[in-house]
Amino acid sequence: MKVLIRNIIFTLKKSFIPFAVNIVIHSMYGILPVLAAYLWKILIDYIQRYMDGSEADTGKVLLYVFIYCASYGVSVALPVAFELIDTLLRNSIKRVAQTQIHNKMDKIPYQQFEDAKTNDYIVNSSQTMVNGIFMYFSLNVTYFISDLISLISSMILLSSYAAELLLVYPILILPVLGYGRVTKLNTQTKLDLTPLRRKKNGYEEYVTDLQYAKDTRVLNCADYFLKKRTEILNSLIEKELKSEKKVMLLQLITSAASALAYGVVLAMGIFLMYTGRITVAEYASMISLVGVVNHVFNRILDEIKNIPAEKLEIESGFKLLDMEEGNYHLSGISADQELSVDHVSFRYPLGDRDILSDINLQIHNGQIAAFVGENGAGKSTLAKVILGLYEPTQGKVCYDHKDISGGVRAEVFALSSAAFEDYNKYALTVEENIALADEINPENLQKAVQLTGADKIILKFDAKEKAFLGKKYGGADLSGGEWQKLALARGYYKESRIVILDEPTASLDPIAEYNMYRQFKEICKDKIGIIITHRLPAASIADYIYYINKGKITEEGTHTSLINQNGEYAKIYALQKELFV
Repeated sequence: MKVLIRNIIFTLKKSFIPFAVNIVIHSMYGILPVLAAYLWKILIDYIQRYMDGSEADTGKVLLYVFIYCASYGVSVALPVAFELIDTLLRNSIKRVAQTQIHNKMDKIPYQQFEDAKTNDYIVNSSQTMVNGIFMYFSLNVTYFISDLISLISSMILLSSYAAELLLVYPILILPVLGYGRVTKLNTQTKLDLTPLRRKKNGYEEYVTDLQYAKDTRVLNCADYFLKKRTEILNSLIEKELKSEKKVMLLQLITSAASALAYGVVLAMGIFLMYTGRITVAEYASMISLVGVVNHVFNRILDEIKNIPAEKLEIESGFKLLDMEEGNYHLSGISADQELSVDHVSFRYPLGDRDILSDINLQIHNGQIAAFVGENGAGKSTLAKVILGLYEPTQGKVCYDHKDISGGVRAEVFALSSAAFEDYNKYALTVEENIALADEINPENLQKAVQLTGADKIILKFDAKEKAFLGKKYGGADLSGGEWQKLALARGYYKESRIVILDEPTASLDPIAEYNMYRQFKEICKDKIGIIITHRLPAASIADYIYYINKGKITEEGTHTSLINQNGEYAKIYALQKELFV
């Protein structure tokens, strides 16, 4: 009930007029079928009297014919009107919900997205709201009001004919409950088979999707995936047929019960008419109302049946909006002098161990630090903590001696830029891929592409920096190295104080790699630079190196001092040097 009330309040606050108009129109629509049945009774009465000669006023008969036809016309036109109002309401709420969801997503601490269960919850609940299901419950309220008005008014009218006619309601509702069972069985089957369908679709993607096409063909594994897909498809068909047999049997029983109930109601009306309890006109009106009541019962059952699922979806949407935001209020943060990490530990939400443990470091303006170590050591996680994406479980990260954990996110993120190993390929123009903004600074763009060699990419296209990228959407495609250059340019474009390169040369050739590091040293003469790599020879350009192992800094110093220590860094450096020389 609380969810329903909150949903209605949300709708009223964000779109009061369309919601109010919707209720009025649905209320009118609820009364019209009953009014039409009543007019039908009056019309038949007058026609009977006219035929018997007891009513000679032809004009009056024609007037009632006109009123009946007009009410029928309005009942046909009203659904078109409330479809329009429903659409306006849906779009109005959807627009507000989208804005609130996107604003909220930007304020939820980033580490929440790293937990698989939490990430699924966030994505699913946001999709629920953004796709408009969020406000479907509000629309159902208006339909329910319409149905309730139809039921109450029809009960009043039928009881005015004969109290016995109220038995129509329990007789007609029993078969409707059977139809509800059919729908529930169909829905349950769909839910039960969802995992199988998802697997089938996955195997189909491995064969047909561009992302997998190269490996599938080179490794000659299309037959393997298609065999897997066929096995699952056969299992799906078998389970669906088994369920369909149950549904068909239940539908047959329900249809027979419905026909029997309808026959009982007709027979009861005939009996009442034969015994003089109701007139022919009232019987005709009753037949019309039976159709109305049957339709209303079916729709109410649908609405009630959908409430549990809708309630869960709406709850997830509101839970997303209620999720705790970071306490980001501290302004005036700068990074002109240094950044420091003070006794920082970090573990993921719901995690059972620390990914980082008691990390301490300090990097001054004009210095480059390198985080090195094996894959999975915690290097990238440390970078995300430094950037303010993750909040430390313990300890603090400071820019110019100010703890950034309470800093306004926009200010903190404005001070840093990063090029990650798992960079994104956006279906945008070249310049938009770099700037990721509506307003593009030509000077920053030119500087970024020259520093990374991305200017050569631009020269490939007639449209230059306006060339659209993204093969899937009809744009041009780039090599892995070219995409990485754009990702690096993205990091350089922003006028930031802290620049982090996370495994920046994975797709670059040796010459491009050499030029990238040389340019990075030049850029960081008046910035704080961080390189993350497992290739130790590349780390030698850094002023200071931190060797990270299992979330802890186990060695630190200059390249020369670490070599002289003859520890893990020196051993791995020697192995890699021997391998690549």
